[in-house]
Amino acid sequence: MKRRLKFGFTLVELLVVIAIIGVLVGLLLPAVQAAREAARRMQCSNNLKQLGLALHNYESTHRTFPPAGIDSNSMAWSIMILPFLEQNNLHSQFNFDQGAWNANNRIGVVQNVFIPVYQCPSAPENSKFSVFNTTAAGNLNESTVRTGHYHAVLGPTGPNTNVTPVANYQVYANPAGSAFGNIAATGPFGNTRVVSAATVNYVSDKNTIGSLTDGTSNTFLLGEFSWNGYQNWRPFTRGWYFDVRGTLMYMSKNLTNPINSKFSNPWNDGSFGSMHTGGCQFVRGDGSVQFVSQAIDMSAYRATGSRNGGEVTTATTE
Repeated sequence: MKRRLKFGFTLVELLVVIAIIGVLVGLLLPAVQAAREAARRMQCSNNLKQLGLALHNYESTHRTFPPAGIDSNSMAWSIMILPFLEQNNLHSQFNFDQGAWNANNRIGVVQNVFIPVYQCPSAPENSKFSVFNTTAAGNLNESTVRTGHYHAVLGPTGPNTNVTPVANYQVYANPAGSAFGNIAATGPFGNTRVVSAATVNYVSDKNTIGSLTDGTSNTFLLGEFSWNGYQNWRPFTRGWYFDVRGTLMYMSKNLTNPINSKFSNPWNDGSFGSMHTGGCQFVRGDGSVQFVSQAIDMSAYRATGSRNGGEVTTATTE
């Protein structure tokens, strides 16, 4: 009698194959994830390039960079440059008359509106919409309004150790102990309202390309603000706020704390940072976009945030 041949895998062979597949997946997965992050980081860089170009076109048209925030209607620089991002129709829907940020449909026009250039694709999901959701007193619920992951550089705070004698960078002081913190005064953006402990000052600087006397390639315009753990996300439309604690600049930050240090209080001193490993990206006055390491020397970091500090050093790339 002839014996029948049986075809197939034994259990041991099947387990060996599964183990080999598991090892291969384990080896390939990090490479796939790295490739995806590289693509997201490139898209983030492209976003900053577009924003840098829009800022340059705004400056060319208006002979000044846009205001970081406007005291009369709370608008941010990100609204002012919309026409230079092919968003004319959206820009035309805003009411720029004097009034509160939540009046005259200022927030309603951007509910459920997504402008990709304002958000980093690597940012955490909980950073993409405003977390201020109150509907009290007729306010619109902001939970459907997008945030912004690229913030204006207000300038550095702290000592300028690159000049002799060493002196602190100029700031506009908020009340002592304010949860908002002071506002740096030497960045590329002007036209904002600031508060000291005793008086209210109106600043109407018109900061042109020519005002970047440290050099356009040596001056930050915008930086990434998209790290995980920040609790105070607000709409990208909001640039300015004032109460008894002083002035708060929503879509702008001082260069006070190290990159990715996840510092958020006082709010104006919130640290720039991202979900990209090891640092974050900035666009400079010449329109170039560069990745800056979180290990950068703070003196060089502050120097590159100042438009006219007279420093000779600049933040280097990774």
